[in-house]
Amino acid sequence: MTDALRNNPEPVEDLFTVKRRIREREQSVGESRATEEALWESEAKFRFFLENMADVAVMVDMDLRITYTSPSVERILGFTPEERKNQQIEKQMPPKSFQLILKTVAEELEREKAGDADPDRSRTLVLDYYRKDGSIITLETSVQGVRDSEGALTGFYGLSRDISERKRMEEKLAKSEEKFRKAFYTSPDAVNINRLEDGMYVSINQGFTNILGYTERDIIGKTSIEYNIWGNIEDRQKLVAGLKKDGEVSNLEAAFRTKNGDIRYGLMSASLIDLDGVSHILNITRDITDRKRMEDALKKSEKKYRELSTVDKLTRLNNFRQFYLQLQTETDRSNRYEQPLTLLILDLDDFKVFNDAYGHIEGDKVLRRIGRVIKRCLRKTDFAYRYGGEEFTIILPMTTSVDGAVIAEKIRTEVKNETFSPLSGQNVHVTMSIGFAQYRPQEDLKVFVHRVDQLMYQGKKQGKDRVCYES
Repeated sequence: MTDALRNNPEPVEDLFTVKRRIREREQSVGESRATEEALWESEAKFRFFLENMADVAVMVDMDLRITYTSPSVERILGFTPEERKNQQIEKQMPPKSFQLILKTVAEELEREKAGDADPDRSRTLVLDYYRKDGSIITLETSVQGVRDSEGALTGFYGLSRDISERKRMEEKLAKSEEKFRKAFYTSPDAVNINRLEDGMYVSINQGFTNILGYTERDIIGKTSIEYNIWGNIEDRQKLVAGLKKDGEVSNLEAAFRTKNGDIRYGLMSASLIDLDGVSHILNITRDITDRKRMEDALKKSEKKYRELSTVDKLTRLNNFRQFYLQLQTETDRSNRYEQPLTLLILDLDDFKVFNDAYGHIEGDKVLRRIGRVIKRCLRKTDFAYRYGGEEFTIILPMTTSVDGAVIAEKIRTEVKNETFSPLSGQNVHVTMSIGFAQYRPQEDLKVFVHRVDQLMYQGKKQGKDRVCYES
């Protein structure tokens, strides 16, 4: 250090100050350059994001003039960003969508004026836009205010997403749901939705009310135990079991109890549906009560017809047509299993004399009573027939001639003990000749019947009122 500098310290101090300031400036310049580079990098990333995003980003000023549109606008709407910037916003969409934008901007300005604005608040709008080819597309747009460094509102930023497909699906779903609602509520069938677990009713239609008489107030919220409409609880058990196994049940015939206690019949189809994560049953039941009653009436009619064709109207015994069918069955069984079989042929003695004396009406009364006598003398396994006129036949399966003789004698005695009063104050008795025999293995059917018939006539020749059999 020179003597001049040592004796004059102020210039030295200034030198140090200058160097420090130079370093500070260099440092400041470096920080500023780093800040600029960081900002540039951030802006580059943001611009890369905007230029490659799938959605459409738009910025507008306070006069709703477009200041920026992302390149994705061309893919979605067909316009280039430059074309879009040159279009007035009211020309870009149908009037209804434009009015919604104006309303939204007005509301935001009112909040701004009232000091109630939230800088981070965004609004979601569903807007229709014109595409370049003239078609209309629906975009869901999230709108947020753009502010300067002092927080003043300078415009708006919008981010739009194509929801046309979603809207079509929603409209399709809405139409489907509307069709379901119409079908549900207007169907003439009884339709109801019940919870699977306990059968709680959650919905019924008018058809349910018309058929069963219950209203929504009666039944909604009640379980099948609290408000049981099932005529037979086993029917519901079948339904639930089928649903748990296959998820659906078709054409299950079930009985239902109406509100006034009557029983009606339905043909039900059901399937499992999910409502808010809970399994429910959708039931569709067609009222088949009238059909069921017609079927029952037809069955009764058929039964009556069969009885008329197989049962003798007067004695209520089977007729001779059934006799030969059953006898064939019993002789086949006897041959196959080597079981005994006995046949009786019975004929009232001198019945023509009775009819001539008292008339056919009184004679019919006798035949009717004889039919009852024969029935009460037989076992459940035996078969009795009116063979014709005053003649009867009886088939005794698994019966020997010895046992057949006991039954034949019982019938003869019971008939003889019956008292008839064809005229007032006059009691009359009738008698019967009976022939019987045991079936011979492989014997021809007609030969067997003829053999027994001859034994019956042999009894008549021997004096009547007797049982005749082979010795």
